[in-house]
Amino acid sequence: MSMPIDDGYSNKARIWALSLAIAATCCLAALAVGGCDANLGSIDSSPEASATATDTPTPTLTPTPTSTPTPTPTPASTRPRYSFHVELDYWNHRLDVQQYVEYTNLTGQALEELAFNVPFNHHAGVFSLREASLQLGAQQFSPTYSLEDTALWVTLPQPLGANERLTLFFDYSLSPRPMILDSMFSGGHPGWSEDALSMGYWYPVLAPYLVGEGWFTFPYHHVGDLYVAEVADYQAEILAPSDVIVVGAGKAEREGDIWRYSISQARTFAFAASHRYECYSSDSGGVTFSSCYFPEHEVAGRMVLETSIAALELFEELFGPYPYET
Repeated sequence: MSMPIDDGYSNKARIWALSLAIAATCCLAALAVGGCDANLGSIDSSPEASATATDTPTPTLTPTPTSTPTPTPTPASTRPRYSFHVELDYWNHRLDVQQYVEYTNLTGQALEELAFNVPFNHHAGVFSLREASLQLGAQQFSPTYSLEDTALWVTLPQPLGANERLTLFFDYSLSPRPMILDSMFSGGHPGWSEDALSMGYWYPVLAPYLVGEGWFTFPYHHVGDLYVAEVADYQAEILAPSDVIVVGAGKAEREGDIWRYSISQARTFAFAASHRYECYSSDSGGVTFSSCYFPEHEVAGRMVLETSIAALELFEELFGPYPYET
């Protein structure tokens, strides 16, 4: 869905139009890639396709007189960093995951435990944590942990001092449920259908830490976003069957049956997979746009891509240069 936009629009109407265009893009493109996660890499479905991933540049925005000053980005060396190795058993609807989380304590005080939000665990039999370990300095530990509904608490073997860094490792399996295809809310993902797998809110993510209050965990709710998360850097390596296309957030690289995605300064990482996807890419203004869709949705899929290009042009007109390449 798109609307003509001319110079007679007020700023408020133009911003509304931009929001509508972006909403249409997120909701139609790639048939729900686990939420409106932008910056899809250029997709080539051939096994030989590959692209070299580079660091995402720091955004540079031109403020308007009424804009709120942009906060200084957290340096890459102190942002949380998530790394995933995923073995996707697409046809049996199962994922085996090895996850690393690098975390620097920026709270200004020693921490005795870490908290993660795990919305996937709300449904019985979906999330199974097999192992947790951590590295603190040169030492390896097997910490104690407890999983209480959607909150995972990890007790540290010794306090983590201010500005100290550790690496956590989780080994777990996921058994997504069938999608509720007519659901407007969380019944639609994460899950699988006969046509695709949609994975949003699928991994343990660090809870925000509020000074004076502690870790901010969230009870599950089926409407709206299931949690908020700190800005972090993400790398994912997903092994999938050769006839399955994986679409994720960030820069894309394919090597045989392995799909790699990387994105920096992001709130979350989501992906989708399908044996039926067709993908179309186009370059505009130095940015690569990609849309993946089922063959019967080709017209709509290409319209979504063109709407995305128009939406980004309006974004740059209103707010300044778009800081990413995809």
